[in-house]
Amino acid sequence: MRRPWRDFLDKLAPLRPDLHKYCCRLSGNVWDGEDLVQDTLLRVFAQLGRLDANLESPRGYLMRTATHLWIDRVRRRERERALPIEEAAALPS
Repeated sequence: MRRPWRDFLDKLAPLRPDLHKYCCRLSGNVWDGEDLVQDTLLRVFAQLGRLDANLESPRGYLMRTATHLWIDRVRRRERERALPIEEAAALPS
């Protein structure tokens, strides 16, 4: 597993700075941006392993994957915030 992972990272190394900038802009800070970069690389690596595909536009695929992951995070965070409010409203007074 290490060899394919290292090959994958070497292949995408030139795209990482752009991906990092994009993820930092999406998330609004460096720490969440770096987490998003790592999650994106893992997701793309897993997808490529399942599909055994060669990407025609790796930059576009990385950016789109990062965008989808960020949207999922924001939605999850909103659901988690709403849950205690809904639970409190369901309690008998």
